[in-house]
Amino acid sequence: MLLAAQSGQFLVESEDGARSLRILGKIDSDWAGFDADPGLSAVAGPFGDGAELRRARLGVAGRLEDWLSFRINADLADADIRDAFFDLDAIGGGNLRLGHFREPMGLTNQTPSHNQVFMERALSSGLFPSRNLGAAWRHAFDGRRGSWTVGVFRDSDDAAVSSDDGGGQEFALTSRLAWLLHENSSQRQWTHLGASLSWRNPDAGAVHFDGHSGTKIGPDPVDTGVLPADQVQLFGTEFAWESRPYRHGRAAVWRVTPDHPFHPDGGGWGAWEVGARLSALDLEDSGVTGGQGLNAGLACNWYLTSNLRLQTNVFRSERDF
Repeated sequence: MLLAAQSGQFLVESEDGARSLRILGKIDSDWAGFDADPGLSAVAGPFGDGAELRRARLGVAGRLEDWLSFRINADLADADIRDAFFDLDAIGGGNLRLGHFREPMGLTNQTPSHNQVFMERALSSGLFPSRNLGAAWRHAFDGRRGSWTVGVFRDSDDAAVSSDDGGGQEFALTSRLAWLLHENSSQRQWTHLGASLSWRNPDAGAVHFDGHSGTKIGPDPVDTGVLPADQVQLFGTEFAWESRPYRHGRAAVWRVTPDHPFHPDGGGWGAWEVGARLSALDLEDSGVTGGQGLNAGLACNWYLTSNLRLQTNVFRSERDF
């Protein structure tokens, strides 16, 4: 066995390189302060300043054969299972994933949290499923510029357990099509187009949707509560123009790597990033009074290295605007 460093990551691998093991980790600490309108507090609940360990993940990933890899990680902050799956390459001309993983829906949902411009995803992500138990097949085309993914899933809890609480089947069929309309690799510029859909038979015949204020600290300004539902159909479209790395294998935005990483002894100050976002979520309908949410936010991020950044977000969050 050899201990080596590859792309800034330490890993253990066999001498022939066929088998490898690397350590995964992520720590996110959030601090939030609020200036809430009394009317919004009366509807959503009190907004109190606070802090939390948003994520504390630890795991391993590796390759067992030249066609078989795996990934396992858990969140110690929430005591739950995140990813736990096998990837089988060259299956039917594509990749077959089995286990507990994120369903293929939405660009922002496929982009890992540490590659997001903002500390939390947009309001619309509250409609999309997260990680569940399932099997998904992915096929790349047009020189890996495009990909199509289809999977079958069962709703599972934080311990990756799925059971028929209401006597139903609780299955979901989810699919995503993504394609790069344009790519300039030397300047890291690209234009992305995609669409995804999901047909779902919800757990125990009930669903719940909500939307945050830009942070997970404090109450959600819009929230449907538990709603009865025999079936759910979700459809989403994606369009993005970016000037940052793109991960073809996932059709997602990837991490920023500073040209001159920060070091206390000098040599560089890392990279800076600014962003603006406007997102909305309408949870009002006949018999549904979850509210209409609108978030307007600004972000300023300092990437000291490719693995360490400081983020500042300022949001204005409104309900029933």
